[in-house]
Amino acid sequence: MLLIGWDAADWKIINPLLDAGLMPNLSRLVDGGVIGNIATLQPCLSPILWTSIATGKTADKHGICGFVEPNPESSGLRLSTSTSRSTKAIWNILSQRGLKTHVIGWFASHPAEPIRGVCVSNRFDEEPPIDPKTPWPMSPGCVHPAEQSTAIADMRLHPGDLQFEEMAAFIPQLQHIDLKSDSRPFVLARALAHTASIHSIATSLMAEQPWDFLAVYYDALDVVGHDFMPYHPPRMTHVSPQDFALYANVINALYQFHDQMLGRLLELSGDDTTVVLVSDHGFHSDHRRPQGAPTGRTPEAQAAAWHRQFGVLAMCGPHIKKDDRVYGANLLDVTPTLLRLFGLPAGRDMDGRILVDAFSTSLSALEPIVSWDQEPGEEYLHPPEMRQDPYASATVIQRLVDLGYLPEVPDDVQKAVDIANAESQFNLAVVHQHHGRGGKAREMLEQLVAAHPGEPRYAVKLARVCFDLGIHDRARALIERLNAEGHRTADGDLVWIAILLKEGKLDDAMACILEAGQRYPASSGLQYFLGTTLLAQQHWAPAQNAFEKAIELDADFAQSYNGLSRALLMQNQFEEAGEAALRAVGLLYFFPQAHYHLGRALAEMGELQRAIRSIEIAVTQSPRFGEAHLELSRLYEQTGDPIKAIRHQRLSQGYADSV
Repeated sequence: MLLIGWDAADWKIINPLLDAGLMPNLSRLVDGGVIGNIATLQPCLSPILWTSIATGKTADKHGICGFVEPNPESSGLRLSTSTSRSTKAIWNILSQRGLKTHVIGWFASHPAEPIRGVCVSNRFDEEPPIDPKTPWPMSPGCVHPAEQSTAIADMRLHPGDLQFEEMAAFIPQLQHIDLKSDSRPFVLARALAHTASIHSIATSLMAEQPWDFLAVYYDALDVVGHDFMPYHPPRMTHVSPQDFALYANVINALYQFHDQMLGRLLELSGDDTTVVLVSDHGFHSDHRRPQGAPTGRTPEAQAAAWHRQFGVLAMCGPHIKKDDRVYGANLLDVTPTLLRLFGLPAGRDMDGRILVDAFSTSLSALEPIVSWDQEPGEEYLHPPEMRQDPYASATVIQRLVDLGYLPEVPDDVQKAVDIANAESQFNLAVVHQHHGRGGKAREMLEQLVAAHPGEPRYAVKLARVCFDLGIHDRARALIERLNAEGHRTADGDLVWIAILLKEGKLDDAMACILEAGQRYPASSGLQYFLGTTLLAQQHWAPAQNAFEKAIELDADFAQSYNGLSRALLMQNQFEEAGEAALRAVGLLYFFPQAHYHLGRALAEMGELQRAIRSIEIAVTQSPRFGEAHLELSRLYEQTGDPIKAIRHQRLSQGYADSV
């Protein structure tokens, strides 16, 4: 099995290149297997996400909570390390089961783990010297087994070794750039050199050593995207025509470079290998690209604003369907699915599910085990007594600051550690919120707000969590305080509008929506709330118009399609309503209201059995959905199943006020 990570890869950029025949190797993978969107997690930060992909667990279980962490062996900060991961990754599990396993460049994999194979950490080529001829020592702990270090070091490509013709493939007008005043080509060269080094190591191991599982991670699409996506067509208003002419080709050329590397990986894999290609999130490339630094957001949040909530998933292999699609996948599903394809059970403590819809054959059911962390025998992990590596690269941390993933690290060491601790706790709170653990999120956020009353992000997130928990007075007080202190933000206004709608103050909500529309750039969130307000006022056609505008601004927001479906249902446009609901569940499968609206539309079109299936999904996802039970009662009555009709009639009465 070959697991390929393309950080930030996005179907929106890939599909036009596929249609133009410019990514033939990915096209072969797509045609021979299944593809789909894969939903990211919150917070959308790479070390958290790639560790969740490798473990099938959320950050509160795997222990990687951000880019940096306090260094327990010295003062200051260091990059997050593999010794901070508190659970087994898939390569540890497979090693424990006797499989030959190689891992190259995975995020937060330093120091290299003692797996049954070769592990090359993500820090194997840090801090190249300015002169390519200068000795370039590799940091200790980058390679397991250590005797492979010299061979791995020799495969590193120095950025200065890239030839003019190689760089011109990405920047066709490179000869017109004054390299003394424009450092952007050097930024690109460093990312390309790192990517080429990763690829060289991976292909060498595939060709020269036996392997059952190989995981390789390429970060260039994300790293280069933050520097060069502003120049991607169409030209953004703040980008000069000169810069656009110079750098408009970079992103497409980078995708084609990844396709060329994929071709070599597929060649070395052979037809009997299962290949899984995954990205941790997408990357905005159209009108949703950030125009500037949003008010009240940290650099880390500004960088994450470039990320789309859906990445790419492509799978091909002996047990995988051909030329098909898979729906409803998220990052947590990768490891359970890979384990099943190896004939191994998932752990009950894993948060993902097995993507059985991708399988071409019906694999026998396997009873999950309690936890792979409790399996006896050699674990192929760092020993428990191993002291955490004290090495911290100031250069790499500064690069994360430059990319916008970290705020500027203050000179005051204790203050820097306090910031890292607070951000780690905030990220964990977001994890809890994202996975429906609002009570835990509130507890952590209350502590953060008390300790950092001047940080509006913490207070806005707490207000949102309190609103979701039904603690509206607390949410209202938080937003009122922020506004009074001059910390009014677009995110805070969205929470305030939700509070007004919940209180039935439709006129006040409408006034706030209109005012926010003048204060902030065009927002899908504001259009969504406008549609929601109009639905509550039974203005069906204007609500439809608002939801359609929200979709124009953000075609990935499932809630807007669900709102549109309801508006269309109320206007007896049943086929269109069904299509909108289908789009909603295609983006977000766990969405009982959208399944219900789809069922309503199908019932009105006379497709009663399909309607029943859709609404049964709704009540499976939300057992207390009284309105859905009532609709099922009617449908079962019509289809001649009075026992089920009576059962759902009783359930509808018991949950009359629930959705």
